[in-house]
Amino acid sequence: MNTTIMRERFESYGYYVEVSTFSELDLTRDFTGWFVLYASSEEKGLFYKDYIEDVLLSIRMRGGYLLPDFKYFRAHHNKYFAEMLRLNFKSNELKTILSRSFGSYKELNDNVTHKIEYPVVIKSSSGSGSYGVKLAKNKEELIKNTKKIKQDYLL
Repeated sequence: MNTTIMRERFESYGYYVEVSTFSELDLTRDFTGWFVLYASSEEKGLFYKDYIEDVLLSIRMRGGYLLPDFKYFRAHHNKYFAEMLRLNFKSNELKTILSRSFGSYKELNDNVTHKIEYPVVIKSSSGSGSYGVKLAKNKEELIKNTKKIKQDYLL
Protein backbone atom coordinates (compact mmCIF):
# COMPACT_ATOMS: atom_id res chain seq x y z
CA MET A 1 0.00 0.00 0.00
CA ASN A 2 1.59 3.27 -1.09
CA THR A 3 0.63 5.52 1.81
CA THR A 4 2.31 8.58 0.28
CA ILE A 5 0.08 8.52 -2.79
CA MET A 6 -2.99 7.70 -0.72
CA ARG A 7 -2.29 10.56 1.68
CA GLU A 8 -1.86 13.01 -1.21
CA ARG A 9 -5.13 11.90 -2.82
CA PHE A 10 -7.16 12.10 0.37
CA GLU A 11 -5.65 15.48 1.29
CA SER A 12 -6.44 16.80 -2.23
CA TYR A 13 -10.12 16.24 -1.33
CA GLY A 14 -9.75 18.10 1.96
CA TYR A 15 -9.37 15.15 4.33
CA TYR A 16 -7.02 15.26 7.30
CA VAL A 17 -4.77 12.18 7.16
CA GLU A 18 -2.58 10.47 9.72
CA VAL A 19 -0.38 7.56 8.63
CA SER A 20 0.71 5.18 11.33
CA THR A 21 1.84 1.63 11.94
CA PHE A 22 -0.41 -0.45 14.15
CA SER A 23 2.06 -0.35 17.02
CA GLU A 24 2.32 3.46 16.84
CA LEU A 25 -1.43 3.97 17.36
CA ASP A 26 -2.57 5.42 20.66
CA LEU A 27 -5.33 2.98 21.56
CA THR A 28 -6.42 5.12 24.53
CA ARG A 29 -7.58 7.76 22.05
CA ASP A 30 -11.23 8.40 21.21
CA PHE A 31 -11.73 7.32 17.59
CA THR A 32 -15.36 8.49 17.42
CA GLY A 33 -16.06 9.71 13.90
CA TRP A 34 -12.66 8.67 12.55
CA PHE A 35 -12.40 6.57 9.41
CA VAL A 36 -9.52 4.13 9.68
CA LEU A 37 -8.23 2.66 6.43
CA TYR A 38 -6.03 -0.34 7.08
CA ALA A 39 -4.28 -3.26 5.40
CA SER A 40 -4.15 -6.88 6.47
CA SER A 41 -1.14 -9.17 6.63
CA GLU A 42 0.07 -12.06 4.48
CA GLU A 43 2.72 -13.53 6.79
CA LYS A 44 2.92 -17.27 7.42
CA GLY A 45 1.19 -18.38 10.59
CA LEU A 46 -1.03 -15.27 10.65
CA PHE A 47 0.36 -14.15 14.03
CA TYR A 48 0.60 -10.51 12.93
CA LYS A 49 -2.93 -10.73 11.53
CA ASP A 50 -4.13 -11.73 15.02
CA TYR A 51 -2.41 -8.63 16.41
CA ILE A 52 -4.05 -6.43 13.75
CA GLU A 53 -7.42 -7.95 14.66
CA ASP A 54 -6.96 -6.90 18.29
CA VAL A 55 -6.01 -3.36 17.25
CA LEU A 56 -8.98 -3.07 14.87
CA LEU A 57 -11.45 -4.28 17.49
CA SER A 58 -10.03 -1.75 19.94
CA ILE A 59 -10.51 1.04 17.38
CA ARG A 60 -14.12 -0.07 16.80
CA MET A 61 -14.78 -0.16 20.55
CA ARG A 62 -13.52 3.44 20.69
CA GLY A 63 -15.94 4.63 17.99
CA GLY A 64 -13.83 4.31 14.84
CA TYR A 65 -15.14 3.28 11.44
CA LEU A 66 -13.03 0.61 9.77
CA LEU A 67 -12.44 0.63 6.01
CA PRO A 68 -13.02 -2.06 4.91
CA ASP A 69 -15.54 -3.22 7.49
CA PHE A 70 -14.19 -5.70 10.06
CA LYS A 71 -16.11 -8.65 8.58
CA TYR A 72 -13.98 -8.45 5.41
CA PHE A 73 -10.79 -8.40 7.45
CA ARG A 74 -12.03 -11.47 9.32
CA ALA A 75 -12.66 -13.27 6.01
CA HIS A 76 -9.10 -12.61 4.77
CA HIS A 77 -7.25 -15.95 4.99
CA ASN A 78 -10.22 -17.43 6.87
CA LYS A 79 -12.00 -19.79 4.50
CA TYR A 80 -14.69 -20.73 7.02
CA PHE A 81 -15.76 -17.16 7.65
CA ALA A 82 -15.48 -16.31 3.94
CA GLU A 83 -18.03 -19.07 3.28
CA MET A 84 -20.30 -17.77 6.04
CA LEU A 85 -20.00 -14.26 4.60
CA ARG A 86 -20.84 -15.57 1.13
CA LEU A 87 -24.14 -16.92 2.48
CA ASN A 88 -25.18 -13.31 3.18
CA PHE A 89 -24.69 -12.15 -0.42
CA LYS A 90 -27.84 -10.70 -1.95
CA SER A 91 -27.36 -12.45 -5.29
CA ASN A 92 -28.69 -16.01 -5.24
CA GLU A 93 -26.26 -16.86 -8.05
CA LEU A 94 -23.41 -16.41 -5.57
CA LYS A 95 -25.04 -18.78 -3.08
CA THR A 96 -25.21 -21.86 -5.30
CA ILE A 97 -22.21 -23.65 -3.77
CA LEU A 98 -23.22 -25.85 -0.87
CA SER A 99 -20.73 -25.89 1.99
CA ARG A 100 -20.43 -27.19 5.52
CA SER A 101 -18.02 -26.07 8.20
CA PHE A 102 -16.65 -28.14 11.05
CA GLY A 103 -14.74 -26.77 14.00
CA SER A 104 -12.78 -29.96 14.56
CA TYR A 105 -12.00 -33.31 13.04
CA LYS A 106 -14.17 -34.91 15.73
CA GLU A 107 -17.21 -33.03 14.41
CA LEU A 108 -16.69 -34.70 11.05
CA ASN A 109 -17.96 -38.11 12.12
CA ASP A 110 -19.93 -41.01 10.68
CA ASN A 111 -23.18 -39.19 11.37
CA VAL A 112 -22.10 -36.57 8.84
CA THR A 113 -19.83 -38.37 6.36
CA HIS A 114 -22.54 -40.72 5.11
CA LYS A 115 -24.81 -37.74 4.28
CA ILE A 116 -22.23 -36.01 2.06
CA GLU A 117 -22.48 -36.16 -1.72
CA TYR A 118 -19.10 -36.81 -3.31
CA PRO A 119 -16.81 -35.51 -4.72
CA VAL A 120 -16.16 -32.73 -2.20
CA VAL A 121 -13.47 -30.12 -1.76
CA ILE A 122 -11.97 -29.97 1.73
CA LYS A 123 -10.40 -26.72 2.92
CA SER A 124 -8.56 -25.81 6.08
CA SER A 125 -9.74 -22.61 7.71
CA SER A 126 -6.59 -20.58 7.14
CA GLY A 127 -4.30 -20.20 4.19
CA SER A 128 -4.46 -18.84 0.70
CA GLY A 129 -4.20 -20.14 -2.82
CA SER A 130 -4.44 -23.91 -2.80
CA TYR A 131 -2.77 -24.41 0.60
CA GLY A 132 -4.92 -26.66 2.78
CA VAL A 133 -7.21 -27.70 -0.08
CA LYS A 134 -7.86 -31.34 -1.00
CA LEU A 135 -10.36 -33.28 -3.11
CA ALA A 136 -12.22 -36.28 -1.72
CA LYS A 137 -14.09 -38.63 -4.07
CA ASN A 138 -15.47 -40.83 -1.29
CA LYS A 139 -15.74 -41.18 2.48
CA GLU A 140 -12.34 -42.84 2.83
CA GLU A 141 -10.60 -40.01 0.97
CA LEU A 142 -12.54 -37.47 3.04
CA ILE A 143 -11.22 -38.98 6.27
CA LYS A 144 -7.67 -39.44 4.93
CA ASN A 145 -7.41 -35.95 3.41
CA THR A 146 -8.95 -34.26 6.43
CA LYS A 147 -6.35 -35.94 8.66
CA LYS A 148 -3.62 -34.83 6.21
CA ILE A 149 -4.78 -31.20 6.30
CA LYS A 150 -4.89 -31.30 10.10
CA GLN A 151 -1.39 -32.79 10.23
CA ASP A 152 -0.01 -30.21 7.73
CA TYR A 153 -1.58 -27.39 9.72
CA LEU A 154 0.09 -28.52 12.95
CA LEU A 155 3.57 -28.59 11.35
